[in-house]
Order: sequence, then C-alpha cells, then structure tokens
Amino acid sequence: MVYVNGREAGRGHMPAGRLAPLTPAEAYPRKVFVTPDGSATLPNYGSRMPPDDVRDRYEGRIRRTTIRIPSGALRQGTNVLALELHRPPTPDDLPGGRGLTWDTVGLNAARLTCGAGNAVRPNITPPDAAHVWVASSLLRPGIDADYGDPFEGAGTIELAAPINGFASGQVVVSGPGERRGVSARVTDLESAGGGRIASRETCVRYARPYGDRGFIALDPSAPEAATMQAIWVSVKVPADARPGRYAGRLEVAGLEKPVAVPVELVVYGWTVGDPKDWRTCVNLLESPESVAGHYQVPLWSDEHFGLMRESLRLMGEAGNDVLGLSAVGKTVFGDDPVIVFRRDGDRWVPELEFAERYLALYNDVAGEPKFLSVHVWSYGMYQRGAGRDGGKDEKRAETIPIVERQGNRLVPAKMPIYGQPGTREAWQQVMEGLSAIVRQIGWTNVRILLGTSGDGWPHPHTIGLFRQTAPYARWRAITHGSGV
Repeated sequence: MVYVNGREAGRGHMPAGRLAPLTPAEAYPRKVFVTPDGSATLPNYGSRMPPDDVRDRYEGRIRRTTIRIPSGALRQGTNVLALELHRPPTPDDLPGGRGLTWDTVGLNAARLTCGAGNAVRPNITPPDAAHVWVASSLLRPGIDADYGDPFEGAGTIELAAPINGFASGQVVVSGPGERRGVSARVTDLESAGGGRIASRETCVRYARPYGDRGFIALDPSAPEAATMQAIWVSVKVPADARPGRYAGRLEVAGLEKPVAVPVELVVYGWTVGDPKDWRTCVNLLESPESVAGHYQVPLWSDEHFGLMRESLRLMGEAGNDVLGLSAVGKTVFGDDPVIVFRRDGDRWVPELEFAERYLALYNDVAGEPKFLSVHVWSYGMYQRGAGRDGGKDEKRAETIPIVERQGNRLVPAKMPIYGQPGTREAWQQVMEGLSAIVRQIGWTNVRILLGTSGDGWPHPHTIGLFRQTAPYARWRAITHGSGV
C-alpha cells in the first residue's frame, strides 16, 4: 500500500476494496515454499546463491510494484510518502522438516523517481550549508544518518523525567566542510506555573569521534574543529522541582548565524530515589591506571586523584553498587593495585594510604556502595578447576604479584603464595585496615567481598586463609553464565 499525505495512491498484490490492518496480501504460489518434488520446504542459503534449478523459486518471493503518483496528490511544501506492508497467508499443508525459513513480508528496496525539470525537491539531498538538527538519543550520527531532514528545520529537544531524575537528548551540527569554534549552552528552563530549573542543573557535552565507528565519549569541552558534531544535553531535575512542562533553549554558537533549538522538558509528579538507592545491580569498573596513562600523570599523585574524581562521580550518578579495590597485580582489573606493601625484614607490611584516599574520594562524589570488592585472587594463583573450566586439576603458583614501596618508588614484586609463612599476618592487616577505613568513612551497610573468582575457583587453602583473617567477607564470582 502506498499513501501520499495520508491518502492512498496505489496498491500492489493486495485485494480490492476496504482493507483492515490484518488483511492478508495475495497468496504466493506454492512453488516459492517447497522443493521441485514438493517433499520439503526450501532451505535457507543465507548469503550464498541458490542452485540454478531452484533459483526461480527464490526470485519468485520478490514482488515488484510500480505506482504512479498523480500530481493532484501533491501539495505545496512538504509531502509525506508512506508504505504499508501486509503479510500473505502461509500454506497450512507445507511438508514437515525444516519448517519455514524466511519472512514472507519485508521491504527490500524502494525508489521514488520523477522526471527532470519539475518542481519536486526530495528531502534526501544533503544540505549545502551547516545544518542543525535534533536526533533521537538512539541514533548514531555518522553511522545511522549524516544529516537531518532539510525540510523540517532544527526541531525540538523533547525530554521527560521524574522529580530527582535525569533526561538527555542530542542535537547534531553537520554539513559540508569543517566548522571551528562550535559551542552550545542551555538557558534556564521555566514553566508557566512559575517553576524554574536553573541552567546549572543542565550539562552540555560534545561527542568525540572514534575512527569510523561514530562517537565514543562525551566531553564537556567543545572541540576546536569538526565536520559533524553531536551535542548532548542532560538535565538533572532537582529534588524540589515542581511537576509540569518546562521550556528553554539550547543556543548553538560558532555558525554563520546563531541557532536556538527549543528545549521542552516534562517533569512528572513522582519522585525517584537517589541512584544509590535504585533497585538495580550496577557494576562499573574504574581503571586508575588507564586514567593515569591517558593523561600522563604519576600513578596515585594529586593530579591522578583529581582526574579520577569525574570517573567516580559518573559511577555514582549511574547508581553503581560495586566498588573494586585491587590488592594484587597482573589481573584482568589491571597491573597496578591500589594496596601496596613494604618489607620489614622478612615481613610484608601493607600500606593503605592510596586505598584510604580512593575510598574517601568515592564517598565524596558517589556515596556508600553496596559492596566493596577486594581483588585478592586471579587465575594465575592457587586454583582448582570448576565451572566452565571443569575437572579437579589443581594449579599452584609459588608467588603472588604485588606492588612494593621502595623508598619513593613503587615497583612490581612477588609475595609468597597464600599459606606460606607470614602471609596470614600480612593479609589480616590488609583486611583489618580496610575495615577500619570503612568505619572511619561512616559506611555502615557496605558488604566486603573477596574477588574475583569465575569459571575457576580459588583453592581451599586460599579460601581457608581468608576465612581466618576476614570471616565476615564473602567471595565474589563472575562467570560466563552469571555473577556480581
């Protein structure tokens, strides 16, 4: 069915007369379903070309229709073309076996053509100048679309959120050539009833390109130059906001002419709890060494902790439940644990300075997590097979990779494996020290976990050592089937 501006312009392979939404299309001939001898349904060849002796049966599934649109169906300005597809009936007596292996309704291709020299202008031609357009939050600019509908203008950023909730939308600046100095700001959002959400409650971020995969990250700093720029607008509705409809503008500067994109926010009369209280299970991993490496700052320096602040804040904003602390190195969580050790004769003494600062920073920007997972084990240590790895084979490493403080230097080192002389005392100090930090911060409900096992499990000797040193702690498992 073909409709132009809401009226039928033609139909193909459909019965005559009035149609209902479930009216079937004309039936296919039986040959498109079955093999030449009729004993089985045709197989699905995927991307391969069907054999010559049955190719016409597959080609018969493709129906083609040409519809001429009368000029009287068009109107001045924007016209809308709509296609409606109906499924044909499937024979009830198809032979058994593989069953039906293809969808009997779908659109392979559609073309709209017109002769030269007429007044029809399609909306699929890219704009010849900078174009600002509102895009769905699910759309990936540069992958799903390179430009918006040139007939519709910028559009409106439409947002909705409960009180104390969040809402986000995106607008895209695109067009030929590179643009420099493009930036945006959001005005205050105001309602007819006198409500006001200040611009400080909004956040404007700029999507950063990532090769040919579109955009990978959002940056609060505007880029120096870009050919296509996605701009994200996020609103945090205050806990004391009034419900209602709010309106404001996103003002885009740096173009030949400034563009004001309307922003409309509906605040519902229901209050959502803080992210830390959500009934969700969120487990986000923050990588301290990745932050230090990206910004080229010393690990655990003042600059490093300052840069991690934003990562930890975003974790809290997302309602993160599990905070990880690495005590051993060379694991899937990184090489540089936050808990370090120093030698005192033949004793290993833990130093928790960095861990204490890390936990205090997380508390400052994200609050108390539900779980504190201390990474004390990995596959390269004492292990017995289990889960996907199966079997009862035991593996034992002689040492544990850690980081040792030598004066002002932090260097990789190896501590004896769990159960060797002195290890119980060292790890008891680790767990008691962390428990004291947790109490000092004021966390009263956090559960301390030991991690992180998975398809393989720690050896009973390892489990037994921590049962002695931290009987309150529980082991954490992340398998290929499930986990926390």
